[in-house]
Amino acid sequence: MEPDQFAFARLGPAARDRLGLPDALHPLPLPLAWGAPEEVLLRAYQLCAESFTGWPALEPAWAALVRRLGRARGDLGTAMLLEGPARRLALGPVALDGPLLCLQRGTTVLAAMSREADGSIRLATFRPLDERALGFLDGAGALPDPGHGVAMRANAWEYLQDQAAGLGQAYAADRGDTYLSPWEFGLGLDSARRRVPAFWRQRRLKPRPLAEVVAQLAARDRWPRLPALRVELG
Repeated sequence: MEPDQFAFARLGPAARDRLGLPDALHPLPLPLAWGAPEEVLLRAYQLCAESFTGWPALEPAWAALVRRLGRARGDLGTAMLLEGPARRLALGPVALDGPLLCLQRGTTVLAAMSREADGSIRLATFRPLDERALGFLDGAGALPDPGHGVAMRANAWEYLQDQAAGLGQAYAADRGDTYLSPWEFGLGLDSARRRVPAFWRQRRLKPRPLAEVVAQLAARDRWPRLPALRVELG
């Protein structure tokens, strides 16, 4: 068999002890059978893509899985509100010609956020979201504490604006990670209102169905960590 007919994987401690093998990469013949819920596979994509510079190569299959899980939820309409004891996040179309905060990776816009009247966030997504992108949504959905607001800011919008202005976002962009970027005059216009071609041409992006957004958030909520998996030979 040729090398590309194998997957190289580390075995967990229990498997290593049972087989008497060292902690190393072991060849597993392909194909493999996946014996876990589809949401767990989605979490694997989200977590792997977070720091994987080759993430675009994952996207076709990753996006197909998101679509599949979204379709299973049915049509959720064009706008909805996710609310809980400490969370409020509106999902729906976002005007890309107004003030925005965008989740970006390189020059790819993953999602856009606008400010609601009360300072909370409205979110539209355009691509599958990796773990770092999903982490930003924790702050985006945070409700202000009566005494401390959202991390000492009045609301979620002001909190994310502060994050977007920090050097950490520039470092993340340099690493090729997802980063938060402000667009005061709309996507693709810089502070002097000059067009930035790579982003300007994305002004016609269409948001993904709400069910796909909910499916991605649900997978992260249900599986904050990947479980130990049993992978069988196909």
